[in-house]
Amino acid sequence: MGITEATKRLEWRFYECNIIYVNEKDKLAFQEILQFHRFLETNFLSKTKPLFNLYTYTLSKLLIHYKTSIINPIPHRELHRIMTRPIDNSISDLTSLLNQFEQNQVLNTIENTSLNQTKHPVEFSESEQQLAILKIQHLLQSETSKKRLFGTFWDFMEVKNGMLNQFKNFCSEHY
Repeated sequence: MGITEATKRLEWRFYECNIIYVNEKDKLAFQEILQFHRFLETNFLSKTKPLFNLYTYTLSKLLIHYKTSIINPIPHRELHRIMTRPIDNSISDLTSLLNQFEQNQVLNTIENTSLNQTKHPVEFSESEQQLAILKIQHLLQSETSKKRLFGTFWDFMEVKNGMLNQFKNFCSEHY
Protein backbone atom coordinates (compact mmCIF):
# COMPACT_ATOMS: atom_id res chain seq x y z
CA MET A 1 0.00 0.00 0.00
CA GLY A 2 1.40 3.38 -0.98
CA ILE A 3 1.24 6.60 1.05
CA THR A 4 -1.66 7.93 -1.03
CA GLU A 5 -3.71 4.77 -0.53
CA ALA A 6 -2.85 4.72 3.17
CA THR A 7 -3.97 8.31 3.72
CA LYS A 8 -7.20 7.65 1.78
CA ARG A 9 -7.83 4.59 3.90
CA LEU A 10 -7.29 6.50 7.16
CA GLU A 11 -9.37 9.41 5.91
CA TRP A 12 -12.24 7.01 5.20
CA ARG A 13 -11.75 5.26 8.55
CA PHE A 14 -11.71 8.50 10.55
CA TYR A 15 -14.43 10.44 8.74
CA GLU A 16 -16.82 7.99 7.16
CA CYS A 17 -16.63 4.77 9.13
CA ASN A 18 -18.67 4.81 12.34
CA ILE A 19 -17.33 1.56 13.79
CA ILE A 20 -14.42 3.04 15.74
CA TYR A 21 -14.44 6.01 18.04
CA VAL A 22 -12.28 8.89 16.86
CA ASN A 23 -11.76 11.91 19.08
CA GLU A 24 -10.83 15.45 18.05
CA LYS A 25 -7.11 14.92 18.75
CA ASP A 26 -7.12 11.97 16.33
CA LYS A 27 -8.79 14.10 13.69
CA LEU A 28 -6.33 16.96 14.29
CA ALA A 29 -3.33 14.64 14.06
CA PHE A 30 -4.67 13.13 10.85
CA GLN A 31 -5.31 16.61 9.41
CA GLU A 32 -1.64 17.45 10.01
CA ILE A 33 -0.57 14.27 8.19
CA LEU A 34 -2.93 15.07 5.30
CA GLN A 35 -1.66 18.65 5.03
CA PHE A 36 1.94 17.42 5.02
CA HIS A 37 1.15 14.82 2.36
CA ARG A 38 -0.57 17.43 0.18
CA PHE A 39 2.35 19.81 0.70
CA LEU A 40 4.77 17.12 -0.50
CA GLU A 41 2.61 16.37 -3.54
CA THR A 42 2.33 20.03 -4.56
CA ASN A 43 6.01 20.84 -3.95
CA PHE A 44 7.44 17.62 -5.36
CA LEU A 45 8.40 19.01 -8.77
CA SER A 46 9.89 22.22 -7.43
CA LYS A 47 12.06 20.28 -4.99
CA THR A 48 13.23 17.74 -7.58
CA LYS A 49 13.59 20.09 -10.55
CA PRO A 50 17.28 19.28 -11.27
CA LEU A 51 16.62 15.54 -11.17
CA PHE A 52 13.52 15.97 -13.32
CA ASN A 53 15.52 18.02 -15.85
CA LEU A 54 18.24 15.37 -15.95
CA TYR A 55 15.64 12.60 -16.35
CA THR A 56 13.96 14.47 -19.22
CA TYR A 57 17.26 15.32 -20.93
CA THR A 58 18.52 11.73 -20.70
CA LEU A 59 15.24 10.33 -21.97
CA SER A 60 15.36 12.68 -24.96
CA LYS A 61 18.93 11.52 -25.74
CA LEU A 62 17.80 7.89 -25.51
CA LEU A 63 14.88 8.61 -27.85
CA ILE A 64 17.36 10.04 -30.36
CA HIS A 65 19.74 7.10 -29.84
CA TYR A 66 17.01 4.51 -30.41
CA LYS A 67 15.35 6.64 -33.14
CA THR A 68 11.95 6.11 -31.63
CA SER A 69 9.03 7.91 -30.03
CA ILE A 70 8.04 8.46 -26.42
CA ILE A 71 5.56 5.57 -26.63
CA ASN A 72 8.28 2.97 -27.13
CA PRO A 73 9.12 1.35 -23.75
CA ILE A 74 12.76 0.57 -24.65
CA PRO A 75 14.22 4.06 -23.90
CA HIS A 76 12.23 4.19 -20.64
CA ARG A 77 13.54 0.78 -19.58
CA GLU A 78 17.09 1.81 -20.47
CA LEU A 79 16.77 5.02 -18.46
CA HIS A 80 15.44 3.13 -15.45
CA ARG A 81 18.26 0.58 -15.82
CA ILE A 82 20.82 3.40 -15.86
CA MET A 83 19.30 5.08 -12.81
CA THR A 84 19.14 1.89 -10.73
CA ARG A 85 22.52 0.40 -11.58
CA PRO A 86 25.23 0.25 -8.90
CA ILE A 87 27.18 3.49 -8.55
CA ASP A 88 30.51 1.68 -8.81
CA ASN A 89 29.53 0.41 -12.27
CA SER A 90 28.84 3.96 -13.43
CA ILE A 91 32.13 5.18 -11.95
CA SER A 92 34.00 2.31 -13.60
CA ASP A 93 32.46 3.18 -16.99
CA LEU A 94 33.37 6.84 -16.53
CA THR A 95 36.94 5.92 -15.53
CA SER A 96 37.31 3.79 -18.67
CA LEU A 97 35.94 6.58 -20.83
CA LEU A 98 38.31 9.16 -19.33
CA ASN A 99 41.27 6.81 -19.86
CA GLN A 100 40.20 6.23 -23.49
CA PHE A 101 40.11 10.01 -24.04
CA GLU A 102 43.63 10.34 -22.61
CA GLN A 103 44.90 7.43 -24.69
CA ASN A 104 43.33 8.77 -27.89
CA GLN A 105 44.78 12.21 -27.24
CA VAL A 106 48.29 10.77 -26.94
CA LEU A 107 47.87 8.58 -30.02
CA ASN A 108 46.49 11.48 -32.04
CA THR A 109 49.47 13.60 -30.98
CA ILE A 110 51.86 10.89 -32.17
CA GLU A 111 50.07 10.51 -35.49
CA ASN A 112 49.65 14.23 -36.14
CA THR A 113 53.26 15.17 -35.38
CA SER A 114 55.13 12.31 -36.94
CA LEU A 115 53.14 10.55 -39.64
CA ASN A 116 51.67 11.65 -42.93
CA GLN A 117 48.07 10.45 -42.70
CA THR A 118 47.50 10.51 -46.45
CA LYS A 119 49.81 7.52 -46.95
CA HIS A 120 49.31 3.89 -46.11
CA PRO A 121 51.65 2.76 -43.27
CA VAL A 122 53.70 0.55 -45.63
CA GLU A 123 54.46 3.66 -47.71
CA PHE A 124 56.16 5.51 -44.84
CA SER A 125 59.77 6.24 -45.37
CA GLU A 126 62.32 4.95 -42.93
CA SER A 127 62.82 8.46 -41.55
CA GLU A 128 59.06 8.86 -40.93
CA GLN A 129 58.97 5.51 -39.15
CA GLN A 130 62.02 6.48 -37.06
CA LEU A 131 60.36 9.77 -36.12
CA ALA A 132 57.26 7.93 -34.91
CA ILE A 133 59.39 5.47 -32.93
CA LEU A 134 61.35 8.31 -31.33
CA LYS A 135 58.10 10.06 -30.37
CA ILE A 136 56.78 6.87 -28.72
CA GLN A 137 60.10 6.27 -26.92
CA HIS A 138 60.05 9.84 -25.66
CA LEU A 139 56.49 9.35 -24.37
CA LEU A 140 57.45 6.13 -22.59
CA GLN A 141 60.14 7.94 -20.59
CA SER A 142 57.55 9.97 -18.67
CA GLU A 143 55.45 8.12 -16.09
CA THR A 144 52.46 10.38 -16.79
CA SER A 145 52.69 9.78 -20.54
CA LYS A 146 53.00 6.02 -19.97
CA LYS A 147 49.81 6.05 -17.92
CA ARG A 148 48.02 8.08 -20.59
CA LEU A 149 49.27 5.81 -23.40
CA PHE A 150 48.36 2.56 -21.63
CA GLY A 151 44.97 3.79 -20.36
CA THR A 152 45.75 3.91 -16.64
CA PHE A 153 45.94 7.69 -16.17
CA TRP A 154 42.67 7.93 -14.21
CA ASP A 155 42.23 5.78 -11.11
CA PHE A 156 38.81 4.45 -10.06
CA MET A 157 38.94 5.98 -6.55
CA GLU A 158 40.19 9.31 -7.89
CA VAL A 159 37.23 9.50 -10.29
CA LYS A 160 34.79 8.31 -7.61
CA ASN A 161 35.98 10.90 -5.07
CA GLY A 162 35.89 13.63 -7.71
CA MET A 163 32.36 12.73 -8.76
CA LEU A 164 31.17 12.55 -5.15
CA ASN A 165 32.60 16.01 -4.47
CA GLN A 166 31.00 17.44 -7.60
CA PHE A 167 27.67 15.85 -6.70
CA LYS A 168 27.84 17.12 -3.10
CA ASN A 169 28.55 20.63 -4.39
CA PHE A 170 25.63 20.38 -6.80
CA CYS A 171 23.29 19.17 -4.05
CA SER A 172 24.38 21.89 -1.65
CA GLU A 173 23.54 24.51 -4.31
CA HIS A 174 20.18 23.05 -5.32
CA TYR A 175 18.74 21.29 -2.27
